[in-house]
Amino acid sequence: MKYLIANALIYRPEDGVLMPPGREEELVTLTATANAILSLLVERHGVAIERETFLSEVWDSRGLRGSNSSLNQYISILRKTLAIFAPEHQFIITVPKIGFMLNSELSVQRQSNEDERPTVNAPRATTKPKKQRWLWPTLLILITLIHFAFGMGKLLVESADTRVDVLPLTKVGQCPIYTLSPLPEAWHEEAISMAHRILQRVRLPACQPNTVFYFFVQDSIFYGEGGRVVLTRCVRNAGKAVTCHTQYYYEW
Repeated sequence: MKYLIANALIYRPEDGVLMPPGREEELVTLTATANAILSLLVERHGVAIERETFLSEVWDSRGLRGSNSSLNQYISILRKTLAIFAPEHQFIITVPKIGFMLNSELSVQRQSNEDERPTVNAPRATTKPKKQRWLWPTLLILITLIHFAFGMGKLLVESADTRVDVLPLTKVGQCPIYTLSPLPEAWHEEAISMAHRILQRVRLPACQPNTVFYFFVQDSIFYGEGGRVVLTRCVRNAGKAVTCHTQYYYEW
């Protein structure tokens, strides 16, 4: 059994695979825990699921110990992974004082594995001018490194041609700092402050020609719950990142 979500990606719960319709070579494989969370969200599409339900059905049922913090971390990772396929959509909605739900405004079509992939007639949203879209294999490698850094398992990327949207956050000198997923406007000031504090605290090489920074912040930090932060500096050559240096903060 598989699902077509938002006419943008195919999801197979049995093995945790995500892929664009008709492009199996660009698949991404979720970790077991991330897959269990997404499976629950898809199964109850459009219904708010309580945090306790996630902890019970995702962790307790497998003999594992979960927490609100670990749930927040996996939700954050899922959001960023899903954004690889359709950054114009908000897939997972936070329901205050309850938990999370899969956006009811997105279509979810259940299919058998034998079904032919349907033709998608709806046009994809036009990329906003402020976004820059590159075919950078290194960005997918960076997302994989983030998963390793968070101790969440690995993200398997089978193709170097998957498109990843990056969004400008601020600049260090003439070097841009990008985020890998949209941040609410209310979070920008704090995110910029965090990025500058990290650059002042560590000895990352200075801004040089063809240098860019990528910044990853767990959403839980903006809710005062603490979390993890990743800042990566990359040097580009001929449109590709050739060297990268990453600074991790496991507790911020």
